[in-house]
Order: sequence, then structure tokens, then C-alpha cells
Amino acid sequence: MAAQGVRHRSVRLLQNEVVVEIRLESPGSAIDESGRHEDEKEDYFDFRWWPVTDVVSSEEQFYPRRLPGLLMPFLAGQDIDEDFEFWS
Repeated sequence: MAAQGVRHRSVRLLQNEVVVEIRLESPGSAIDESGRHEDEKEDYFDFRWWPVTDVVSSEEQFYPRRLPGLLMPFLAGQDIDEDFEFWS
């Protein structure tokens, strides 16, 4: 994926995202939060493993925003190269 821009706590951050596929035979284990920074604990308080069907049919906001539409082509082996996306 291309570079992504986001404004976080009044600071503009640029980052490059790499998405990899992981297929689980059973539901994912509990998410370990022990390595999270304090500001992450304040700002990001809800996360979970999502089944593919839930992502594709969801109207939630994802990062990248077009994730629901990109997910099935990605899982089918299509290379995805998204343009710069700015979040604010």
C-alpha cells in the first residue's frame, strides 16, 4: 500500500502500510495489549479480530477506508496499490 497520512494529536504523521494475509483455523486468541504505548491506550480502545464476511459487509470506517471493497480482490491474490490517503 502507498503512504498514508494522518493527523494525530495535532501532529501530521506519514506512514507506509504493508498488509499481509493470515488465515486462522479457529477464532483468534485474545489481543495482547501489553506492548501498547500510553497514548495508544487513550486513543484506541476498541479492536478485535474480524471475520472476512463481517469486514466486507460492514459500514464501519476502516483504515484504509476502502478496505471492505479491497479485501476480496486482495484475498484472491490481486496486488493492491492504493494511492496516498490522508486521515484527519
